Amino acid sequence: MNQKIVDELKENGFVKNSENILTSDELHELKNCINKLFSDKSIDINTGSNALVIDSLAGIDPSLDFLLTKLITHENVRFVLNYVLGDNYKISQITVRRSIPGDTGLDLHQDAPGETGMILFLTDNLRSDGATAFLSKSHQLPRWSRKISWSRVSISSPFLSPLKGKIGDTGFFFNRTWHARLKNMSKKTHDVLLISFFPNSAIYESTYDEE
Repeated sequence: MNQKIVDELKENGFVKNSENILTSDELHELKNCINKLFSDKSIDINTGSNALVIDSLAGIDPSLDFLLTKLITHENVRFVLNYVLGDNYKISQITVRRSIPGDTGLDLHQDAPGETGMILFLTDNLRSDGATAFLSKSHQLPRWSRKISWSRVSISSPFLSPLKGKIGDTGFFFNRTWHARLKNMSKKTHDVLLISFFPNSAIYESTYDEE
C-alpha cells in the first residue's frame, strides 16, 4: 500500500485496495468464525439498518481476536491510518454486516465527525449488490449539505460509486463522505467486516474501554 492509496482517499473520500492483508487461510478461518457467530442463537443480531449486523466483534472468540489484531496492525493498514488520523488513533467499533437477498439498502447519509472507516470483503461482490456506495468528493462539501441526508437510495444510487471487490480486498473511507448501501438484487449473501477509527483527540462513543 503506497502514497497513491492515501492520495485517492483524500481526493475522493474513499478508496479500494486489492493487496491482500490476510492470507487465504486466514480469510477462510475468519469466514468460518463469522459464520459460526451468525449461527449462534445467543449472539445478538442488529437488524436496524435493514441488514444483519453483529456488533462488538472483539472479545467474543480468541481465534477471531487474533485475526482482527493481525488485520488492524498490518503495516499497510497502519500506513493509511497514521497518515490520515495521526498517531494513537482509536477504534470505536468492529462489526460484521451481512446483506441478504432482498436487502432494501440504506439511504444516503454521513456518520460521526472525524470518523474513518475500513472495509474488508469477506465474500466476492463484483456486482455491488448490498455494497456500500459513495458520492465521490462529497467529503469536501460544507456541513450545510446535510439537507440531503437520508436521500432515498433508489434516487441517489445512479450518482454513487459502489465499492466492489473480491474476498480479501479492503477499502478505506471518510465517514463524512456521503454514502449509502445499495439494494441486494442478487440471490447471494454478501459479508463485510467494518471497523471505525477516530483520531486521538476526537470525542466519540466506543463499545470498548480504554484497555
